[in-house]
Amino acid sequence: MALAAAAALVWVAGPAAPDGGRLHLFLHFTDTAQANLDLAARVGLALEARGFDVVDLRPVEAEMRATTVRFFDPALRGAARRLGGQLERLLAAEGAANERVRVQDFTFYRPKPPADSLEVWFATLHR
Repeated sequence: MALAAAAALVWVAGPAAPDGGRLHLFLHFTDTAQANLDLAARVGLALEARGFDVVDLRPVEAEMRATTVRFFDPALRGAARRLGGQLERLLAAEGAANERVRVQDFTFYRPKPPADSLEVWFATLHR
C-alpha cells in the first residue's frame, strides 16, 4: 500500500514522552536488501507525520526475525507499547507483516540513548 494510504490510517494515542515532549525514534534495518531501507524510510515518514521525531535510519548487519521496539527508561514502557501497535498497523498497510511487534525492556542497557528515545528494529525482508 502506498505511503499516502498508510498516512491516512486513524491516529491512535499521541507520541508524547513522559515530560510532554516528542519521542525520539532511531530506526534500525538490515542492510542486506534495498527493500529493508525502503520500508524503514516509508514507515519513518509516516511516523514523522504522526508527530514522532525520527532521528536516524541506521543500517545494521544483524538480521531480525521480528520487528521490535526497545525502551530504555521504565517511564517509556507504555509509549513503546503504543508505538508497537502503530507499527503493526503501518507494516500491515505496507504488506510487510501481519504479526505482532515485540516490545523489549532494555532498561539494563548501558550507555543509555538520549532521553525520550525508543529504538525500532525492523524484521529483515529478503526480497
